[in-house]
Amino acid sequence: MFIVIAAFCVFGSSLDRAQRLRPPTPTATANGEDEGDEFWRANKQLLKEAHKEWGRYHEALYDLGIDNYVKHEIRTAVEAGDEKALHAILHETSVEGVYSAKIFTESFFKNFSEELDNIQSSGIPTRRPNGMNRFGVIAEDIGLKQAFEFLREKYLAPIAMLLFQEYISRPDTRQEYTFVIRYRLGDDTQLSRHADASSLTFNTCIGETFTGGNISFSGPHGVGVLPSTVGVTLIHRGMHKHAALQLESGTRTNLVTWLSGEDGYVRVAPYPSDEQSTASDRWSQKDNEL
Repeated sequence: MFIVIAAFCVFGSSLDRAQRLRPPTPTATANGEDEGDEFWRANKQLLKEAHKEWGRYHEALYDLGIDNYVKHEIRTAVEAGDEKALHAILHETSVEGVYSAKIFTESFFKNFSEELDNIQSSGIPTRRPNGMNRFGVIAEDIGLKQAFEFLREKYLAPIAMLLFQEYISRPDTRQEYTFVIRYRLGDDTQLSRHADASSLTFNTCIGETFTGGNISFSGPHGVGVLPSTVGVTLIHRGMHKHAALQLESGTRTNLVTWLSGEDGYVRVAPYPSDEQSTASDRWSQKDNEL
């Protein structure tokens, strides 16, 4: 017993040890996916245990409880496989090939923002979300993997196949990668023109108060600029080039989900008409990967 207690005093709890870590500073603004990879791999289990020890602020956000944060009209249409109702909710924007929708409830944005604040206040290091954005968090790293896997299969995959039948079938939606990105003066304030590593991207602005930071889309697909509006999800193919324009003031936080095929496969060529998804394919909600 003495040895166990002494060891605990010397090394501390998982939370204590995680808070004492000195993570690598993210610097790359392109191709930074593997920045500090050795550090994050070596401490993956420790960080997982530290988050568990710190605790969650809104338990309902995790696992299947996230279903309660999907707006009623979306949930009802999806559960009924009502494509007419969904088309009335999923609006094509002024930029061809980009749709917008209000997928989540107001309480989701409030509670999710509070959960992010809880995680930030923990002092537990968080890894950069992708190779372009330096600031944010990866959903899987904070225990949200199952929640977004559930959203992928029940909502996002069928919506992707409905809106982009020519390019997306169920195999193109097997995997999700979800992360939060933060734009703030002094940190990242813009993002240059790029394509996403996804078949389809769902980009939801979750807050906060800011000016600027619009999204610019460019060819060879639809061209134009769309506002980043709190509560609104922009939906577009990953290969549709876009950029985050300069943030002028405040903080803009976005929740992004990338859908792709197995091992990150992204199909570019359209499907022949006889291979495109049918209504039965879209609403069977069967995924052999789960």
